[in-house]
Amino acid sequence: MISFKTKEDMLPSVLIILSIIVVVGVLGYSVLFPVSDAKTVVRSASQQQDALMKQIEAEKRAADGARASIATRLWKGDANHVGADVLALVTSSTSTNQVKLSAFRPQKQVDLSGIIELPYSITLVGAYKGVRTVMRDLDSKHSNVVLRSVQVNSSEEVAGTVTATLGISAYITADPLIAANIPKGGPNNAAVHKEK
Repeated sequence: MISFKTKEDMLPSVLIILSIIVVVGVLGYSVLFPVSDAKTVVRSASQQQDALMKQIEAEKRAADGARASIATRLWKGDANHVGADVLALVTSSTSTNQVKLSAFRPQKQVDLSGIIELPYSITLVGAYKGVRTVMRDLDSKHSNVVLRSVQVNSSEEVAGTVTATLGISAYITADPLIAANIPKGGPNNAAVHKEK
C-alpha cells in the first residue's frame, strides 16, 4: 500500500511509485518504438555493406587514375640521372630557340611524402621572344618539368636582350604503385614538344 502518513511508510511508497513509472515508461517505449525483426536488420546491414563496397571501389578507381596521371609527369631513375636529363632537355630547348643557357644549378631536393621534388635554378640570356618560347616549352602539358618561378630582367648592355632566372622542378617517386604507371620509354619529353 502506498501511504505517506508515517516516516516508515514514505520510503516504500516512493519506491513503489518509481517502479510504476519505470514500468509504464518501458511499456510505452516498447509500444512506440517496436524492435525490428531480424530480416529487416540483416537486409539493412547488407545494404550498408554494399554501399560501402561500392564507395571503396570508386575510391580505388579514383586513386588509380590519380597515380596514372601523376606518373605521366614523373621521371625514372635517381636524382643524378634525372638532373642530366633535365639539363639535356633545357639545352635542347635553348639551342633550338637561340637562347644561351648561362647557369644550371641543382637545388636541395624536397621529399613530398612519396614524391621527391628535384628543383633547379637556370639562367637564360637571349631575345625575349626566344626566352619566352623556352619557358612555354618547359611549362607545356607535354613537359615533365614544372616551371615554379620566373624572374626576367632586361639587359642594359645589349638592346632586346633579357636575362631570365627560372625555377623549375622535376619529380621522381619511391612509391612502387606510382612508379608502376611511369611509361617504360621514360619521360614523355625526351625531346621538347612544342605547342602549336
